[in-house]
Amino acid sequence: MGRCASLPLVWAMTLALGATAPSYAGAVESLLSAQTFADARSNDPHLRDNALEKLIAAVKSARAKNQPVPVDVDKALIAMLKREADLGLQNKPNPSDFGDEEYLPSLLDVVGSLDDPASIDVLLIPWVLETGSAATGGVAKFGDRPAPTVLRMYDAPPLDANQPVEAFRTLKIFLL
Repeated sequence: MGRCASLPLVWAMTLALGATAPSYAGAVESLLSAQTFADARSNDPHLRDNALEKLIAAVKSARAKNQPVPVDVDKALIAMLKREADLGLQNKPNPSDFGDEEYLPSLLDVVGSLDDPASIDVLLIPWVLETGSAATGGVAKFGDRPAPTVLRMYDAPPLDANQPVEAFRTLKIFLL
């Protein structure tokens, strides 16, 4: 029996002994530590920036192997953008307030590229929509799925003066 033919037998014996087969998610998670996820929630912009770089590397690694992005990575990135949007709604900071000037554009690009429908709500925050095509393109790729949320945005009292304009701009993307 050749070496390749014996691999299923080795896996069967390994599983019978209670071990689990290696998974792709485990490989990506090994690139990340619990500290990375803690840094993503940090008040220190430099720690958040370093965490973002590691999370983006995990996304790129998954895509290079035609694998889905691990759920915990999706959730961390979406939570990071939600946090920045909450800060932005309060102060309207410019991206350099986040440490690295590329932090916010990189975060918007990666969240806009996620295939996770959970990203829709954060991408539809008016402050995020104001940032441009990464947000609107990220919403538009879900087709008509976000349309009810966009319509609710238009009907709701605006959080800021641009909300109705942004809702219509996003809705236009769906219809074209």
